[in-house]
Amino acid sequence: MKAIWLSDNFSYSIAIRGQGDLYDTYGLGDDDIKKLVTAIQ
Repeated sequence: MKAIWLSDNFSYSIAIRGQGDLYDTYGLGDDDIKKLVTAIQ
């Protein structure tokens, strides 16, 4: 799961990896990722 965005001539990204195989959950939902992006902006 990745979030990538540009702001004020800077590039930002967040990469979240689960543990185990592709069927495991990541532990962060969409709302959690939005909160992280908002906090960084």
